[in-house]
Amino acid sequence: MTHNISRRTSVFLLVAVAALLVTLFASVASASARPLNLDGQRTAVTLVPGTLDVLLGAGIVPLPVAPSPVVGTKTSLKFTFPVTSGRVDSKTLAGKIRHSGGVLFVQRAGTGWNTLKLSRFTISIGTESYITAIVNGDKRLRVLELELSNAAIKQYTRKGRTYVYISKVAVGLNDTAIGAVNATFGTALPTGDVIPFGTANVLARVARAH
Repeated sequence: MTHNISRRTSVFLLVAVAALLVTLFASVASASARPLNLDGQRTAVTLVPGTLDVLLGAGIVPLPVAPSPVVGTKTSLKFTFPVTSGRVDSKTLAGKIRHSGGVLFVQRAGTGWNTLKLSRFTISIGTESYITAIVNGDKRLRVLELELSNAAIKQYTRKGRTYVYISKVAVGLNDTAIGAVNATFGTALPTGDVIPFGTANVLARVARAH
């Protein structure tokens, strides 16, 4: 009888310990992968000089859409897009980062202008990473592909605020964007592969906990 009670007690203790461990592991996993809400800062994209030369050679000039500023570098242009909001995983950074501003491509056409406007970029990070944009004030389309294999990612705290910084992100024009450029400006950029467009550095500020 004593042995049966002892056996039952041991089984009960093992089950209780196992349940406790499962709960603890679940709590740790949940804490390590908590979502981060974002409320500001910027993404800077420096255009690939060769691609910029091709655009300029076709009479296509990329201009900033307010409130995005643009500055010249030694060999190219750097556009900055303000981060408005977003939500990413604290561990993998999977999620979305939304922006204001954009890029307006213009080309002189007789007495008028050909234009292609890409605005309100949203970065999506996940199994596939890419950027969508509102095209000519109409539909939101996937227009840019992101390559994160060489990206550097870090989180840091400054003046009581937490920031996420992702640097060296390769940005490329996909077939949707290339097709829009060709259709709008009469160019013949090759399709079927991603065309290098720029290098992005993303600085996102984590919102304060309420």
